[in-house]
Amino acid sequence: MIRWMNRKMTTGTFAARPMGGARRAVLSHDRDWLLARIASVPGLTIRALRAEWAERGTVVCKDAVWRFLRNEGLTFKKACA
Repeated sequence: MIRWMNRKMTTGTFAARPMGGARRAVLSHDRDWLLARIASVPGLTIRALRAEWAERGTVVCKDAVWRFLRNEGLTFKKACA
């Protein structure tokens, strides 16, 4: 059966269902560790944070770290090394 007809028969409408949804923060379980780590090493870079998370067993992308920091109200400056 065609999907849109099936939807009409089951819900009574042809309207599309909402797209997307809430995304769970991958790094939320390490929030306390991260905030303490940033407080103890002010010059810590995103690359260094990713490396430390990898050592702890959580491999994350740069964007996940940025999203987490933005949600916490933290900003990072670029560091030349």
